Amino acid sequence: MNVKIPELLAPAGSAEGLRAVIAAGADAVYIGGSKFGARAYADNPGEQDLLEAIDFAHLHGKAVYLTVNTLIRQDELGELAAFLEPYYERGLDAVLVQDLGVVRFLHRLFPDLPIHTSTQMTVTGRETSEFLKKYGVTRIVPARELSIDEIAAVKQTGLEVEVFIHGALCYCYSGQCLFSSALGGRSGNRGRCAQPCRLTYELNGKKPAKEFLSPRDLCALDHVPALMRLGVDSLKIEGRMKQPEYAAGVVSIYRKYLDLWKKDSSIKVSEEDRRILLDLYNREGFTDGYLYRHNGPEMMAVNRPSLTDRENSSRRELYASLRERYLTKEDPLEAEASAVFYAGAPMVLSLSRGDASFTAVGDQDVQTAQSKPMTREKIASQLAKTGGSGFCFREISVETDESSFLPVGVLNSVRRSALAGLREELLQGYRRRSAKKPELTGLIKNNKTAPYLQVLAASEEQFLAASESAVSEIIAEYTMLDTEAPEKTLKKLAHISGNKGIGLRIAFPRINREGRLERIYQKIPAFIEAGVSGFLIRDPESFVRLAEAGYASMIEADANLYTWNNEALEFFRENGITRFTAPYELSGGMLKLRDNSDSVMTVYGRLPLMVSAQCPKKTTGGCNHKKEFLFLTDRKRAKIPVKTECDFCYNVIYNSVPLCLFGDAETIRKLGFRAVRLEFTDETKKETETVLGLAVSAFSGESADFRTALKGGYTRGHFTKGAE
Repeated sequence: MNVKIPELLAPAGSAEGLRAVIAAGADAVYIGGSKFGARAYADNPGEQDLLEAIDFAHLHGKAVYLTVNTLIRQDELGELAAFLEPYYERGLDAVLVQDLGVVRFLHRLFPDLPIHTSTQMTVTGRETSEFLKKYGVTRIVPARELSIDEIAAVKQTGLEVEVFIHGALCYCYSGQCLFSSALGGRSGNRGRCAQPCRLTYELNGKKPAKEFLSPRDLCALDHVPALMRLGVDSLKIEGRMKQPEYAAGVVSIYRKYLDLWKKDSSIKVSEEDRRILLDLYNREGFTDGYLYRHNGPEMMAVNRPSLTDRENSSRRELYASLRERYLTKEDPLEAEASAVFYAGAPMVLSLSRGDASFTAVGDQDVQTAQSKPMTREKIASQLAKTGGSGFCFREISVETDESSFLPVGVLNSVRRSALAGLREELLQGYRRRSAKKPELTGLIKNNKTAPYLQVLAASEEQFLAASESAVSEIIAEYTMLDTEAPEKTLKKLAHISGNKGIGLRIAFPRINREGRLERIYQKIPAFIEAGVSGFLIRDPESFVRLAEAGYASMIEADANLYTWNNEALEFFRENGITRFTAPYELSGGMLKLRDNSDSVMTVYGRLPLMVSAQCPKKTTGGCNHKKEFLFLTDRKRAKIPVKTECDFCYNVIYNSVPLCLFGDAETIRKLGFRAVRLEFTDETKKETETVLGLAVSAFSGESADFRTALKGGYTRGHFTKGAE
């Protein structure tokens, strides 16, 4: 097969796991440290163990990528620098990053450290990929929902592309999930997801409850040759929270076929190997993911059965054999040894492996033997006792007069010194020195004036209600516009808002894929002519497209273009963006550390918990392309709205109760925001009018009995405690 064999990238939830997957055939390992990784509950190694793991991988010619793929608060940036420095100096090969502020910060801090975008960044196209090159990004890990054609488009940027090929799939686009955070305070954006998507729900009140949000595990083994022909650089296995035996077992199968396909791409995967992968772990079988489909019921594990006794027994036996093979034994590195052993001179031991070599000289002379001289064979035998060093000698040559003697302890000391020296020579090429630390971006220049009121409307009824209230700006969801002629709808809305002196913006769809937004981009001049003053943008691809087309000053970044820290704000500002939405998961205390001068804070609305390419409607009966609300009912009988956005083929799952921070109005006023936003989803015109009246009263300093008015209940979200 005349193509490049991609890197096989394996997960490690511990230092033990790293050694296991390397033994099983991984080319590179991704692992988290004690902080800032998206698997906070894995057995992540401490600093010394991780430093030793990096050395171990490098001695075996493998790469280590550190996961720094969570959102970072402003107060943590200095800590992040101190955390990364020893790994950088040791030769860390790359970092995986979600937070755009962290991308900017690390590129300034460690300009020669390769940055890989985490799938948590929700990169869905080539424009974002190309754009990130200037920030030191060398590899894109795109959204797992991308098709093989979309992956090919990203690959055309010249950047490396890393694709998931095995393991668990999220129901939500990674990085767009607040489900665990909203329900229990454990944020997926902080590596603490409680996986509420794996629970059972009723759909539209119909029993029985099933796992409607639980995809099957991915197994794309059969499609690896196609990915190789595409030029994909890295094939990634998910599983840092799983046992080392699992990761090693999966790696061994993929290693086997990568090596076979290197010689003959027509070789088929055996049924025995498929069974091994299934026995290692599966959810109601496997799916080959999104490579050749957008979604579908065949991808879901809604009826996942419990394992039988036979299946449990089979798995235990398989894991035991894998532990024996990959976790209890270590293949030492081969080196060559040459010893010079003559009486009257110090012993000299030279070791070499590849291009690296080291010579150790004893600190005392070899003695003339009085009775039993050390033969060539005895010297070689003693030198061969390298147990515990990680090395063995493929060949040992000894020059000696065979009439000499040296205490065994001294000979062993020379061997240890030589092995330690060779080890350092092998690792020397990876070492770095840290550069001078750049200053943190931290200037806060918040507003002293009261914030104005902004409304996000999802229906014309809500828009009309807002236009009759004391609001300064209305954002119209794109999905409320006429599909064929959106500018006609906008002219009407602009006329209504313009007569009241109210600004008008359009909220772009939440995901940009498959060219579905192309017609929107083409109509932007018509939108501006119709009276639109700006755009609310929710995905990196749209941000880049609009910014590079000259519309940066008209962009307001929504909450999911995360600006947890001031570095992230500066990332967008230096690319022309001057309006932001504060992230939903920051507490009031954390918001005090953030520069809110150009930002809007959401104070009311059902917050989006998930944005998914999947669709419960299609999972259970087929797609009718009808935009509507479905409802999931959880175990506590809470009704969770699901909005089908059929024009752009994604679903949005909203919280069962709205956020309401009217009682915190005075505190929010002091945070220096430019505006506060009310986000409407399924409210009627009357409900919208009620909420608007309460908001106007609260933020003008009047008392408002919103607790009585919001009869269905509400939440204060993360304003008090923040997200874990």
